[in-house]
Amino acid sequence: MKVTGVVVGLVYLQLARAQFEVEVDEEAPYDVIKTGPDYEEREYPATQWVCHNTLGMTGAKAVRNSFVALFKYITGSNEEEEEIAMTAPVTMYRQGEGADGDVFQMCFYIPSAHQMAPPLPTNPEVYIEERPNLRVMARTFGGFAWKDSQWIYQANQLKEALQKAGETSVDYKAFYSAGYDSPMKWENRRNEVWFIKK
Repeated sequence: MKVTGVVVGLVYLQLARAQFEVEVDEEAPYDVIKTGPDYEEREYPATQWVCHNTLGMTGAKAVRNSFVALFKYITGSNEEEEEIAMTAPVTMYRQGEGADGDVFQMCFYIPSAHQMAPPLPTNPEVYIEERPNLRVMARTFGGFAWKDSQWIYQANQLKEALQKAGETSVDYKAFYSAGYDSPMKWENRRNEVWFIKK
């Protein structure tokens, strides 16, 4: 089992290396509505994302499972057999308790060239999500964030900052994690946590 884990880890890193040898060309668009202490209020327009859910699994296992499925989609496992550019951010969202426990969702933003008609996935577990307009409260931080505890800490820091600033109508029941960088990037990393503003 340990050998299998090492092999899967190496495959994951090689996939990431191959796709992220340069900075991504496109990020999901948004407007900054307001800047506060340690946070931004943003408006994301309605856009399409390609997503994968993992049931009853959290942490590195869920990330690896969903990342590999989505990576295959952008490297040709779609009905057009077309390669699609990697974008940022990769969003992760734990959707609460499903029948098998937590439902972990990972999504890649679909680049503008494919927004109107994204190729359909051939993997039935991968799907296109039409994400509506989102108003989010975002906190940016650096470094590597490998553990759930690191994301939860940053989400708690954001919650405290928002409550101290008197922000209202924020949904604190769940949060998005957003990663912008390859595992191969060592400096000036960008990670974010988002709460949805209702």
